[in-house]
Amino acid sequence: MQPPIYVINLDRSPARLVSCQQRLNTAKVTFERIHAVDGAALNDDQLHSFYSAERNQKEYYKTLTPGEIGCYMSHRKAWQKIASGQSRYGIVLEDDINVVGDLSHVMQALNSLSFNWDTIKLAPYKTTQRSIAHSVVLTEQFNLVTHTKPMTGCAAYALTKQAAIKLLAHSTEFGRPVDTDIQHFWEKNIHVFSLMPYPIQQDLAFNSEMQDRKQRRKSHRARRLKQQVSAFLRNKIAVKQQIRTLKAELVNTTETCSTVSSVIAPSATSSSSAPRATTCPRCATTGPGARRGTRCTWRCGSPPRTSIMVTLCSSRCPPSTSSLAPNSVRPTRWTGGALVVMVSTCSEVELACKTAPSSPTSRTSLAAVRLLSTTGSIV
Repeated sequence: MQPPIYVINLDRSPARLVSCQQRLNTAKVTFERIHAVDGAALNDDQLHSFYSAERNQKEYYKTLTPGEIGCYMSHRKAWQKIASGQSRYGIVLEDDINVVGDLSHVMQALNSLSFNWDTIKLAPYKTTQRSIAHSVVLTEQFNLVTHTKPMTGCAAYALTKQAAIKLLAHSTEFGRPVDTDIQHFWEKNIHVFSLMPYPIQQDLAFNSEMQDRKQRRKSHRARRLKQQVSAFLRNKIAVKQQIRTLKAELVNTTETCSTVSSVIAPSATSSSSAPRATTCPRCATTGPGARRGTRCTWRCGSPPRTSIMVTLCSSRCPPSTSSLAPNSVRPTRWTGGALVVMVSTCSEVELACKTAPSSPTSRTSLAAVRLLSTTGSIV
């Protein structure tokens, strides 16, 4: 099911709307146009209805241009649509986008998320690249990425209803450009992820008509340096907290993977006769897989490991099941049609029928089995 998609477009830019409409039609999605606020046409009172010069001095090193103010107000109109709508989330697009991925796969990936993810960037800012702090395989097509600093730009992003309400509440007065304000996500109590590889790119043939950032303005260097140092430190803490929260969500989610028919996770002290992996996770030594006492009998002497047997659903994903060769996940083996993986704790592993981890501690999918403990518990 398609979520609501909103395209922000200025009345004086009909050609951009036509171009965007053609691209979205090709992608087989419908959208609602948001009449963008033309900052150049606003009087002083209108410009300061949301923009605060006082906050600007505290939070940003340049006075915002009318275009940047209008751009922020335009995105607020889209947030109001999402906040007042019935859907769990919506997608906001600017009109200078180019669809380079399959949007149906994008929606499948977003619909698979069972926790409040708040904001997911679907496009980079021009050709900007950022370092990745954490990445989770979502589907065969996409990873859910936490950057060391949220991606600049607001050309395309998904926004939950809950996050839209928070952003509206925190932007009744603003002093930064909209994308910079979202980068200060800890102030709004939201999380900002990216869906990679990005399915949407900015069309660099178009210049931004809303933000006009190239307009010459006085830059306060000392103020900028102070703000950057403060933001760097707070961002570093907030990103680490976001990653910790995400990991907790992966363990505590209450949704069971629809592609898994059964899970067996015997405890480390269990005398269950469930099959054990035949390769040591640490030193890759093959052997009988027996364990004695509190140490592994492999030559590396690593702690005991728990075997987890996952029977993949043959009715829903037979191609994926057959394509997972025994050597695609190490250490693993097939026993009676089940994929067996040896791990230290069940909370370290997520298995999906379409994506194989490169190691037993890899997190492979949000739409996967969540193993809570070595007692066979599963949610």
